[in-house]
Amino acid sequence: MHRGFLTSKNGDRRAKVPDLFAISPSTTACPPPPIVPIPAPLTLNPLLDWHDHPDAVNQAYQNNTLSIRYERIDIPDVEGGSHIITAGVYTTRDQTTLSSHSWKPLDRSAAGRYEIRETEGAGKSMFSLDRHEPGGLIACERPLMITSLTWLGSDEKDAPSTMEGTFAHMPEETRHIFLSLHRGPPTARSPALAITMTNAYILKRVPGSIDECAGVFNDISRINHSCVPNAVFRWDGDSLTFEIRALRPIAPGEEVTLSYVHACALYDERRSDLQQRYGFTCTCSSCSLAPAERFVDDQVRSAAEHMTSAKVRVTSASALRDTKEALGIARRIRAAGLFHPFVWDRIAATLVAAACAWGERARAVRWARVAAQAARMQIGTDGGWEAVAAAPEQTEWWRSVKLPEPRPLPHERDSVRWSI
Repeated sequence: MHRGFLTSKNGDRRAKVPDLFAISPSTTACPPPPIVPIPAPLTLNPLLDWHDHPDAVNQAYQNNTLSIRYERIDIPDVEGGSHIITAGVYTTRDQTTLSSHSWKPLDRSAAGRYEIRETEGAGKSMFSLDRHEPGGLIACERPLMITSLTWLGSDEKDAPSTMEGTFAHMPEETRHIFLSLHRGPPTARSPALAITMTNAYILKRVPGSIDECAGVFNDISRINHSCVPNAVFRWDGDSLTFEIRALRPIAPGEEVTLSYVHACALYDERRSDLQQRYGFTCTCSSCSLAPAERFVDDQVRSAAEHMTSAKVRVTSASALRDTKEALGIARRIRAAGLFHPFVWDRIAATLVAAACAWGERARAVRWARVAAQAARMQIGTDGGWEAVAAAPEQTEWWRSVKLPEPRPLPHERDSVRWSI
């Protein structure tokens, strides 16, 4: 019970307890409370940051309780096979081992077919052999190795990097595959570290580790970069599996591409980051634009970045303005080829909120399904948006503000449609 619960405004602690059985004088029926929660916003898939030192690792390091555990994890597949992952992670004495964890078996039945082959001037890459619609699973794969992320690329001489030890514990067959991957930064202390810094994806934390981890893959690590990618990645910690899903329709024989940098980064930022971290200059359709067109492309990415950080708030004054802004950005980023889930999640959420405020159920349902598809690409579930699509009138947004006289919302042209 909160302090002062029985205290009246004038300080009288003898205030009467309300009669819960009294009949309200009002004859107006009260509407039922909202029962469909508003889904949380998606966040950008984290990118590999070599300078991230989590507090748990730093604390253990300072207290001399940090230890490194090397393991070979043999995980079964649904098909009856198995896969060995070599792991080297930071732990403390009370951490359980990775090999003792009950991992979910890998099921590739929903994944499509692909092949790895040479590309002109860009080494080996992945090509889809099937047609994929947005959200379709192109590939799923377990890593060859997992290593702690902190100090991975540090220049500190006493930094206890786990990379070299993980490489030393690899089976001979895995080591041969690992060494066949592209070797990037020439300043790395060893070939194994150079390969890791070029090909690793961040995996967040895994059970048994106190640190964020990075993983290197046989096939997925060969996927090339594009600033306008046609696919997105997702890490499933329950099965130690990396998924690649389509952002837009992909035709058979088309190369699969991912973005190595922030999706909304401007041209100069992307160019500098790619050159510094991976040693190449991107020549994708966005980076090959003429200066005037590149300026427009940068403006679109800035608008998309602003949209991802904007809070969805519906008011009488903002409903129409926010709808127009969201539709305008949606047209522009679609024309620019940007289909990243976390961008469309916020656009769709804004349009759902505005449609609910206007009481337009059909439009609210449509954009809630766009948000649901964006969530599936990034987190593997609909994120709560299918519940919104099923009953938008039972959210807190539904007719939540006093709007001006009813008027039709801005027309949604066919070009705005993302994936449904």
